[in-house]
Amino acid sequence: MIFRELIYLEHIDSTNSYLKKVEKNDRVLVWTYNQTEGRGRENRRWIDFKDKNLALSVLFLPEEPINILWYIATISLSLIDTLDSYGIKDRWIKWPNDVYILDKKLAGILAESVWSGDKIERLIIGIGVNVNTTEEDLTLIDKKATSIAIEIKKSVDIKEWTKNFITNISNRFELFLIEKNIKKIKEDWLKESKIIEKLVEWRDINREIPITGIVKDIDIDGFLVLQTKDKIFKVTSGDIILKN
Repeated sequence: MIFRELIYLEHIDSTNSYLKKVEKNDRVLVWTYNQTEGRGRENRRWIDFKDKNLALSVLFLPEEPINILWYIATISLSLIDTLDSYGIKDRWIKWPNDVYILDKKLAGILAESVWSGDKIERLIIGIGVNVNTTEEDLTLIDKKATSIAIEIKKSVDIKEWTKNFITNISNRFELFLIEKNIKKIKEDWLKESKIIEKLVEWRDINREIPITGIVKDIDIDGFLVLQTKDKIFKVTSGDIILKN
């Protein structure tokens, strides 16, 4: 197990916020089934359904600079590994930080960092996964969403599921951080993203007009390579919408 400490909390406002504030060592993992003030990217609210879903965060104290996108990719692949063990099909990673089943969102990832000058002091990777939410619960969400229970058509032992997920997270981060096998992470991320050579629309808060192009690659820095008719962009943030 790569993690130096595993912490279960009965309830917390946010697992990410908890790890941003407490004094902890490198590679501490914390989780809860009752996160009261969860949020996603661009401060979007993550609706909590008590004791039905998983909120999990990992603290890293990076010793050398490395793109945060690889941490996001690694935890995304850990979820894919876990879904595979439950026989869930049609799952894929929506670059950079969501996991979908067909056109329905299953999980979202939020990366946050604490800086001292030009050095990252803390990097926190948090993920929220819909585990036992029902179709009725999800009517409260304004986007298409699903859960593991909905996909396998029965309730899940959430503690056992979490145990399996944590094992997969540990295995993937050992590959990434200990073996430094970014090549394997990239290969799997490309395969599971199902986005290469697809027509997409790139929406970013820094651009008034979305850009449409073909995804050509995810480069060695984790950036999406987007080709339009007359230009190639390296996409570092924003939303990617599949057009076909």
